[in-house]
Amino acid sequence: MITGMGNQKKIYSGKKCRSRLPKGNLSLTGFTLLEVILTVSILSIALIVVIQSFSLILRSQKSLSNYTKAMFLIEKKLFDLQIDGIEKTKRTGDFKSPYDDFSWQLKITSTESSSLNKTFLSIFWQEQNNRKQIEIATYIRTP
Repeated sequence: MITGMGNQKKIYSGKKCRSRLPKGNLSLTGFTLLEVILTVSILSIALIVVIQSFSLILRSQKSLSNYTKAMFLIEKKLFDLQIDGIEKTKRTGDFKSPYDDFSWQLKITSTESSSLNKTFLSIFWQEQNNRKQIEIATYIRTP
């Protein structure tokens, strides 16, 4: 017995029922192995790119955090210089915890004015096996 349902024809023979598709219509047959492999490949590459971008974001965030800490430490050290005076301050040192990864160096040069000193303050830290540095130059009045 043959019954028609649209483009599909069903053939009933005994207990088994199977359907036959027209040969020209491939849209109803599903995905080929090549299509599945290409899709999985594209999704894998996209996933790798997303994971690498997260890694880059985390490294950038850590670097930005260190620069922010360094700027805070420069401001603190300049304040200490103004309070304690240049003569009483050491020329190099390390910061105490929680900033023990940071160190500083101070260079002072005299100017034409006897009451002003040009001061260079550098902050150093280690980041991903590279030594990073931020430096500021300012004038500090001596009494």
